[in-house]
Amino acid sequence: MHRFDPSRLSEWLSHHQFTRVEAFGLKFGAIALLIVVVSVVVSIKMLIQHLWRRRQDERARRASINESRETPNE
Repeated sequence: MHRFDPSRLSEWLSHHQFTRVEAFGLKFGAIALLIVVVSVVVSIKMLIQHLWRRRQDERARRASINESRETPNE
């Protein structure tokens, strides 16, 4: 089984001359990865906000139902 050795990777990266295509690919890949990470974080944030609003709305609805039950109709 091959073990990952970060020092060997950094040594290889420091000696390896990237071609223009490789450099473009690395930049493109890094930008694409950044876009994916940002969109996932934003989606999770929006989902949490949506669930939080639903929870607050449900609490408000229950409170108004309980309030209407407690006040007698005149």
